[in-house]
Amino acid sequence: MRPSVPALEWVSDVSGRAVRATAVGSRRILIENHTGIRDFSDTAVTLSTANGALCVRGSGLTLCEVRRNALIVRGEIRQVELPGEGDAP
Repeated sequence: MRPSVPALEWVSDVSGRAVRATAVGSRRILIENHTGIRDFSDTAVTLSTANGALCVRGSGLTLCEVRRNALIVRGEIRQVELPGEGDAP
């Protein structure tokens, strides 16, 4: 049995607006549907999304293939914090 999903969340996901993080090999991650770059250093990349901040942490991080709503972070990726994780209630 499938868990219940609120209709608006389902519609948002089908429309392609939900943020998507896809590992590409062991040293790259593709982030789609972000709304902007908040902060960037060689140890952390923080992106704005419709649901909050997404943060990629690691070392030697660089941005490549930067497009309007998608980019690839390359480097030694140790952690990905999705929107809502660690946010105060």
